[in-house]
Amino acid sequence: MVSPECVRKGNGMNLALNPFVPGQLVGAGRFKLVKQIGQGGMGVVWLAEDEQLQEAVALKFVSPLMQNDPEALAGLRRETIRARRLTHPRIVRIHDFHHLPGEGLAFLSMEYVAGQSLEQERRKQPDGCFPWPVLAPWVGQLLRGASWRTDDPAYLLASYRASDTSRARSSYGFRIVLGG
Repeated sequence: MVSPECVRKGNGMNLALNPFVPGQLVGAGRFKLVKQIGQGGMGVVWLAEDEQLQEAVALKFVSPLMQNDPEALAGLRRETIRARRLTHPRIVRIHDFHHLPGEGLAFLSMEYVAGQSLEQERRKQPDGCFPWPVLAPWVGQLLRGASWRTDDPAYLLASYRASDTSRARSSYGFRIVLGG
């Protein structure tokens, strides 16, 4: 059983599961945690190795509030079913919803996309803003991309890998990848 840790952030309470450690196995031993790669109002995101498929995945662990709310879990399950039907180069693929009561965990497994959040990249800019020549192609990709339900820059990923240079990805409030 996992005990939740609450972290105060901004004006509200950001509840996140944060008792995990690299190398820990979750999902009945299927996933081996590598490192934490994100945290937000919904919970924490870890890079993990899928031991069955031998590939990197992102695991999004939901907050203790959601884990203990059957209605919220049912809603997340429905959203996961809908998101799995979406297939597009600009959409981060959702693999599955995992809820193993014996583990005390509820999480989503999804495609892992390497990159920094747009918020992280923005903080590196001298004045905290992207120059228009960098921003313009990303805006175009977003306008051509799938509909997405957030304007939070923490949900945008900037990817500079050659294979990702022409892709922006979105999902239902998870991640959008913008290529340079």
